[in-house]
Amino acid sequence: MEEILSSKAEERRVIFEEAAGVLKYKTRKRKAESKLTETQDNLNRVHDILHELEGQVEPLKIQSSLAKEFLAKKDELEQIEVALTVFEIEELYEKWEKLSQELEKHNEMEQEMAGQLHDREAHLKKLRDSLATLETSINGLQEILLNASEELEKLEGRKEVLKERKKCRPKQVTAGKSDC
Repeated sequence: MEEILSSKAEERRVIFEEAAGVLKYKTRKRKAESKLTETQDNLNRVHDILHELEGQVEPLKIQSSLAKEFLAKKDELEQIEVALTVFEIEELYEKWEKLSQELEKHNEMEQEMAGQLHDREAHLKKLRDSLATLETSINGLQEILLNASEELEKLEGRKEVLKERKKCRPKQVTAGKSDC
């Protein structure tokens, strides 16, 4: 009792409330009020965040639609690029095939011409060999002709000499005189 009388009014009230069993409920009330204030603060923060996010919803919708449109266009571009690449590959393959066929034809023509050239060179060699043989024959014949011409000249000369002698002989026999 002495403690109750010597304490201040605040402290006495706490003692009486404790004795009456009210302190426990007041403590709970304070905790509940504190939680309620904390919850209200959280709710205010949520409202602020929602208000801030509501302002961002429209730009985000626009960005989202732009992103979707971009992805659609990107897919379309990829498909077009793939189709273009396939077309270019097919076109290059066709050109390659044509060039391969032309190369094969040119190789065949080259082999054919090489064969013809070989045949013509062989024929030319035969002609040159024949020409060399003919030239050798001509040289031999010219030498024979030269010898024959020289022999003919000698014989012609002898013939002339003999003619002259013959002219002189019959006169000698008939006339008895010699002019030769």
